[in-house]
Amino acid sequence: LEALDDPHRELQRVDPVLAERLHPNDKVRILRGLEVHRLTGTPLSALHAEHQPEPRYKAICLSLDRPDLDERINQRVLEMVEEGYLDEVKRLLDAGFHPSRTKPMRSLGYRHLSHHLEGAFGLDEAIRLTQRDTRKFARRQRKMIRHVGGFESVLATEMDRIRDAAVAAWGEPPA
Repeated sequence: LEALDDPHRELQRVDPVLAERLHPNDKVRILRGLEVHRLTGTPLSALHAEHQPEPRYKAICLSLDRPDLDERINQRVLEMVEEGYLDEVKRLLDAGFHPSRTKPMRSLGYRHLSHHLEGAFGLDEAIRLTQRDTRKFARRQRKMIRHVGGFESVLATEMDRIRDAAVAAWGEPPA
């Protein structure tokens, strides 16, 4: 199998479902799919499908529409700064936690605020960058949730759907 000119193309022929999921450079999984097919005559994706357990839970993803989420993120960053976020970062820097040497200080907000405190740019720019990067992070989370699948997506403003889902999962609330 390792001598094949294009193992991914061969996998597309014998197990198109698995080939669709795998990147053409994922040689280990491609070869495993070909090996299983050669030994059993059954596509690996079919064997996986036979052994998928029933979900033990139903997951619902509560979300906000993007403009509302972006506005909430922007507002929350401003609130955090008003509540002492900048002082927290200053105390961490004073204690020896520097952005270039400690991973937590490279995280959202801390990185930009520490650069501001080191004189790289003004506070307004640090806030803008923190808001921007937090919005990007939220978009990546939404994309990941869509990719994982299995979630019913419900807008946080759809209270009837949220209540119906809760009642279906746990029953009516006590009177």
